[in-house]
Amino acid sequence: MRHNRRAPILASQMRPEHLSLRENEPRLVVCPDCHTWRSLKRSMIKPHRDGLPVETTQPRYPGDKPAGGRRCPGSAQRIIIDLTVEDWTERLLTAEFTTASRRTAQLAAAPATPIYGQLRTALRDHHASCAPCRSGAACEAGRGLAARMTGLAHDHLARTA
Repeated sequence: MRHNRRAPILASQMRPEHLSLRENEPRLVVCPDCHTWRSLKRSMIKPHRDGLPVETTQPRYPGDKPAGGRRCPGSAQRIIIDLTVEDWTERLLTAEFTTASRRTAQLAAAPATPIYGQLRTALRDHHASCAPCRSGAACEAGRGLAARMTGLAHDHLARTA
């Protein structure tokens, strides 16, 4: 597979919610052209179709099946992963926390429970992959996640009390 000749995109310049860098899972990104989740292969977005019709009158080869759309221009876009899993998790949590904090007091109580669950999952994943946290001596990232969970729980309890 050859790249699409566009300049590579740095993962650090993408929105964190448009990446999935979880350990033990395939790396996924949102295609910049068709805005769908796609997997990476050799640091490039795997080739895919965008669903727009192909303008051909005859099949390329005898017996060809319909293509299912034209090839998306975002296919084979190079993505340089210049973030660690911890950095990406931190950016994702910051983005989610910022989004939730912008909502009014009435609406902010509703997303508190899902965000807390996401934080808990992120902390569990972090503990599973971090040697200091597994041994019981939490690292800085682990302490930060735990502090965010505690702060969110205190805020939620203060709003509902």
